[in-house]
Amino acid sequence: MTKRPLSPIPNSVHKRQANGSSESSEYIAATTATWYTIGQCALTFELDHLALRAFEASLRHTPDHVDSLRCLSKVLRTTHQQQSVDVLASSFQKFPHLNNEPSLWKELAEAHISLKQYDQGHQAISRALQLRMNDPECLLIAGRCLEHLNPQHAQHTYQSILSMITQPTTHLELEIVRECHYKLGLLAAASSDWKTATYELQTAISIALQINAETELMWCTLASIESALQVCRDALQVVGLQRRISVMAGYLAITPNKASQTDPEYAISILSPIVMTEKNDELDCLAWYLLGKAHSLNNNPRQAYDAFQCALKKGKTSPLPWLAVGTLYLKMGQLPDSLAAYSQAASLMVDDGSMTSAIASAAAWDGLACVYERCDDQAIDAADAYARAASCYRAADDLRAATQAEQRSHSLHAAARGEAPVPALRPVPETSPILLRDTVLNVIQAEQLKPLVPQEPQPQGKQFHHLPLPKGSLATAPASRSPTEKGTPQWRPHAPLHVSPSQMSQQPPIPQQQLSTSQHHTPQQAQAQPHHPQQHPPQQPPQHTQHPHPQQQHQQQPPPAQYPLPMPQHMQPMVQQQQPMHYYAPPANVVWR
Repeated sequence: MTKRPLSPIPNSVHKRQANGSSESSEYIAATTATWYTIGQCALTFELDHLALRAFEASLRHTPDHVDSLRCLSKVLRTTHQQQSVDVLASSFQKFPHLNNEPSLWKELAEAHISLKQYDQGHQAISRALQLRMNDPECLLIAGRCLEHLNPQHAQHTYQSILSMITQPTTHLELEIVRECHYKLGLLAAASSDWKTATYELQTAISIALQINAETELMWCTLASIESALQVCRDALQVVGLQRRISVMAGYLAITPNKASQTDPEYAISILSPIVMTEKNDELDCLAWYLLGKAHSLNNNPRQAYDAFQCALKKGKTSPLPWLAVGTLYLKMGQLPDSLAAYSQAASLMVDDGSMTSAIASAAAWDGLACVYERCDDQAIDAADAYARAASCYRAADDLRAATQAEQRSHSLHAAARGEAPVPALRPVPETSPILLRDTVLNVIQAEQLKPLVPQEPQPQGKQFHHLPLPKGSLATAPASRSPTEKGTPQWRPHAPLHVSPSQMSQQPPIPQQQLSTSQHHTPQQAQAQPHHPQQHPPQQPPQHTQHPHPQQQHQQQPPPAQYPLPMPQHMQPMVQQQQPMHYYAPPANVVWR
């Protein structure tokens, strides 16, 4: 019996399997493309969380999809920079053929730059240039890395790009050429080549684009307030109330122009809607601070105080709000509160070698010196504070301010020894315009690199405490009495500061009372409230602490505030009924000036 030969599989079966495999591949490709398109649409509307989910869904169907990987890394770069690097690195390991994709290496370089890992970024962009030689986009990213590694090579890179794109036609080419001129201008300014810097910045500004993200920064670098403000006004009309442009416009509106004019009303009108977004980042802190400055210029101390309080909540490590609060209290004559604010600003300073840090330290010590000057028997403390301020000014290359602070220190030392009369009081110092300008530009540029930076949740145990509410108003507060004037100074009650001298030298002096209508009054109500100081046992006058050498001012904490602060000698405690009060009981043998 012979076996029947096995019949071959019909051709129709092979055709059905091939058709099924082809249909499955087409479905996967269509699904991947659909999710990728949805992600692109979400990015257009700045819906990053939806874009993130769409690109992840696209990669679930096709894990090695190049465009989805690149866009996913771009979205993660705005929120989770390290995850952006990890996603690309793992993709290179899982799919070796992706190592030949220059767009992914370019994205990896930008992710490293966002993490300030310039060495790794330069290595990644070098690999991209090996795959795509003389690409202007890759060369531009290489220049960004070289700015921090070798500025001379960065300058050569930008010049090479300009020699490649002699006649830009597309929007991308115009953007590349504009940024090259802008970067060359900054590099020339850093090397004090002002002629080249001016030429490069003017060339960058002359490149007309419908949406130019850095034009206002260029005009600020050229010190043209009117032109920069007009650019911001035009941009706000096109894109609406965008946070970064609104903050820049608010800063320009409160900065005196060539005619020494400001526009605080315009700054308030554009900053008020922005601060309601509650972003909790450096830009939000800066917006609240600028809003407070605008209210202060508009002679609204209560609104300025509220705005500065919000700025303190948003940026506890920024010296600007503390300097502003110290100035506000000093104008009100509330010296203990002003001393606490300036001490906090000084304690936040770290010697990082930057000009901004040196200027901020100088402003803090200058404010402390002005507070000490307004107290009797503290001329030595004021002189030492001026010496520290002079050292900071020299570190910031401000020789004129350093010389003035040193002369003030010598005059106060001579007055303390009885060799010269006490010099007249200085006006209340304002925030350095250079410090404010550099802070604004740094925050704006950081916002361009990280448009969305989520804040870490604060621990439950750390609560923010309001500073005491200022009393009086800027318009009605009496001027400080000079030492040569005769008469009886008026004792103004000041709000409480529950900070001991030991705490002042160990941690930032943040007052522990909350702002409430039951304990504080508006500037108009504060003047009508009678003053009933509480009786306290006599205390010894504070002793002067020997300040360290001025050259060590950056590494050292500010001098501890000496509480209780002095009280006019002629004032005697009044007898009153027992009730909870929060006034100081200063010694009776030291007087305010």
